[in-house]
Amino acid sequence: MKSRFHVRFTLQVVFVYLFLLNSAKAGLLDEYPQSDIATILTTGQEIFLPLHVSNLWGMAIIGTIDLEAAADGMQANDLYPIKISKDKGLAIIYVLDYREAGLGPYQEVMTLIGVTTNPNATIAENLIGFGSSYLPTVKDFLAGKVPDTGVYFETISLDSPLAITTGIEVWGIPKTYEQFQIENRFWSTSVSSVEIDFELKKEFGLWSPLQLNLASWTPTDYKQTRGETLLRGWGRMGLIGSNDTFVLGENLKRLSFKPYVWQEILSGTDAVFFEGAIPQELGSAVK
Repeated sequence: MKSRFHVRFTLQVVFVYLFLLNSAKAGLLDEYPQSDIATILTTGQEIFLPLHVSNLWGMAIIGTIDLEAAADGMQANDLYPIKISKDKGLAIIYVLDYREAGLGPYQEVMTLIGVTTNPNATIAENLIGFGSSYLPTVKDFLAGKVPDTGVYFETISLDSPLAITTGIEVWGIPKTYEQFQIENRFWSTSVSSVEIDFELKKEFGLWSPLQLNLASWTPTDYKQTRGETLLRGWGRMGLIGSNDTFVLGENLKRLSFKPYVWQEILSGTDAVFFEGAIPQELGSAVK
């Protein structure tokens, strides 16, 4: 029994060491440098793409939604909610704190709906495609073999006018201004916003390296685009417990959102937000 424990422990140490070695050898922000040519917004402000975040903290609440309500509310072409059962879809609430970012520090709360470009694909095909977003090497291998899946921006609010303007003009994301409260400690996180108010007790969570290659689509309010986001850092994940409390806003009530899993993006995570299609070298860069 002891020998098995030592083997498992040794393998975990080796895995963590290799991950850290790979991260130290080539940082995500170094792999995808920003253009030297500024993008000029209508306000006259300059930004540089792709957008870089060098210190991100966040909390994702993953749950189910009513499939019909999600489809009825979407404003998108050739995009469909992912089915996880006959009448249920998938949604993620993200609470993000951009502590060091190219647009300056800001915070945002968003509701994302899991979507697919192929309404005729099986549940398994769509879930495999979506799940591979959290395993970039697998996603690269499965490219063309599973449907193009990702998330659709249902709602998003934040406290930075510059980030709002950038989101609208670069991607067509219908961002709105809101100030909200985030209190994060090691064992608990609480958030108070118009869309969701919750207190999460992080009594148990599994730690792991975090690598994400997530496709995202915007609604047709301004322009429908497909973007790519890369994350690299550390995270931990656990189940929603009986001591956790959630008060849903109007839109989440309409969607009948029910939370099941939380995932914390630990402080210090790097992120890159691309304007358009992901560079072809992504597959080798995130391995």
